[in-house]
Amino acid sequence: MKNKIIAIISLILFFGVGVIFVKKYTEVNANNINVTEKVIHKNQLIHAHNINFKVLNTSVQKNNDEIELRVKMYLHQYGKLDFGQKTNNPNYIENMWLEAPYSLSNPVVKVYDKNGKDVTYLKKLVHAKQPVTVLATLPKKEYYSAEKKPRFTFIVHNGKNYTKYSLLLSR
Repeated sequence: MKNKIIAIISLILFFGVGVIFVKKYTEVNANNINVTEKVIHKNQLIHAHNINFKVLNTSVQKNNDEIELRVKMYLHQYGKLDFGQKTNNPNYIENMWLEAPYSLSNPVVKVYDKNGKDVTYLKKLVHAKQPVTVLATLPKKEYYSAEKKPRFTFIVHNGKNYTKYSLLLSR
């Protein structure tokens, strides 16, 4: 009898915790529905929410199975930022991606300052010597099979909405 009661209580707790997680997941993702995409161009100065940036140059290197994208850019933070859906989080790389629309998207994996020093970690990145170079990779198959042009994207949150700034890449 005790085992039945323990089993019933365990099931109730298990399903209760599951319902809480599903509810929280739904609340968090409900905020992501308002995303506007703006196509940008090289050397265009972008005045986004609390950050200015400009893509100076891109290079796409084709290796055996993957595409390596390097983006040289200028970043200037002038207010508090909320990247990665975290309040006051200025970690830019959480919102930078190499995208193959309707196929696959990969986040930036490395960032280097103008002297080639790794500044991937947050404390270094905020004070990095400009311009920085970001590095992202994508499987070659995904890069070439995407329905739309591959792109480098930088998603900026302004408190309520997101703007996805996209630089289209050649194949």
